[in-house]
Amino acid sequence: ALTLSKRSVQLRPHDHIAWNLLGAVCIKQKVYSLAQHACIKSLNIDKDDNPVAWTNLGLLYMLNKEYTLSNQCYSEAQSNDPKYAQCWVAMAYLARAMGYEGEAEKIFKDLVQDRERKSTVEGTLEYAVNFCHSD
Repeated sequence: ALTLSKRSVQLRPHDHIAWNLLGAVCIKQKVYSLAQHACIKSLNIDKDDNPVAWTNLGLLYMLNKEYTLSNQCYSEAQSNDPKYAQCWVAMAYLARAMGYEGEAEKIFKDLVQDRERKSTVEGTLEYAVNFCHSD
C-alpha cells in the first residue's frame, strides 16, 4: 500500500486526495514523519474543503499524544464540514484520551441523535457501549 500511494503522489503531485491517501497509509504503517508531511501537503493544496486530511492529521497528533494540535485539527475539520461524522468520532476519542469521559459520551450521543449529521457505525456502537457500560 505504501509503494502504491507513493506512486499515486508521483503521478498526481497536485492532487490533495493522493497526498491524503499517502498520509493515511503512513499513519496505519506508523511512518509518522512521512504521514505528517503528506497530510500537510494535502492541506497546502486544499485546506478549505478537506475535512478528511484535517481529521487524519488530528489522528496522527493524537496518536503521538499531541492533544492540543489534534484538537486544533479536528476543529478545522469541523469548520470545513460540520457533518463529517468521522471527525466527531475522532474528537470523542480525543476527549476520552484526555480523560474527559463525559464529554466523549456526549459527543457520541449527539452524533447518533443528530439527523443532519451522517451517523457512523463507530459512533453508534461506541454510544451503545458507553450507554451499557454506565448501568
